[in-house]
Amino acid sequence: MKKFGRFCFLLVVLFSCGQEVESLGPCETSRWASATRNGEAICLVSPVISYWNANTDNASIGFTAGMTDRVGVTEIEASFSIPVAGVTLDTAYPLISGKIASADEFTEGFISFITFDYPNCMAGTFELKSINSVAGITQTYTNGKFVFNLEGNVDTGCNPFK
Repeated sequence: MKKFGRFCFLLVVLFSCGQEVESLGPCETSRWASATRNGEAICLVSPVISYWNANTDNASIGFTAGMTDRVGVTEIEASFSIPVAGVTLDTAYPLISGKIASADEFTEGFISFITFDYPNCMAGTFELKSINSVAGITQTYTNGKFVFNLEGNVDTGCNPFK
C-alpha cells in the first residue's frame, strides 16, 4: 500500500509540474493597441472605440488608448470624422480633435478600419501627431494598430494582425 501511495504522490507531482499556463502580454489580449511613439515601439492598454451620431452629419469615432502615470488620464484621446454613409473599410478618416495625456492637442492624424462590426469587433490602424506649442516638442504615433473584441475572446477572427 505504501508503494501505491508513493506512486500516486509521484503522479500528482509530475502532473502539477507540467506546463505552466502562459499569461498574455498587454498586446496579446482581445483589446489592445500598439504604435511607434517617437521611434520607440509601445503597447497601449485598454483601447475604447465609440461611434457617435452614426449616419448623420455629425458622425464621429472616439478612440482612447493607453494609461499615463496620472490616475484616470489616458495617453490618447481622439475623435475622427465619419461620413453620413458610415464606415468603409480601409479608408483613412481624418482627425477632428484630440489630446495626448489630456494636455497637448493632436494636430493631425487618421484612423482606418480593417474590421468594423460595432460594437462587437473592430480592428485597424492609426497615426497621430501632436506639438507642444510652448516647448516645441513633437509627439508622433506611427504604425498604430488596434484590436477591440467586446466578447473578450483572444482567438477569434477579430484580430487581423495574427
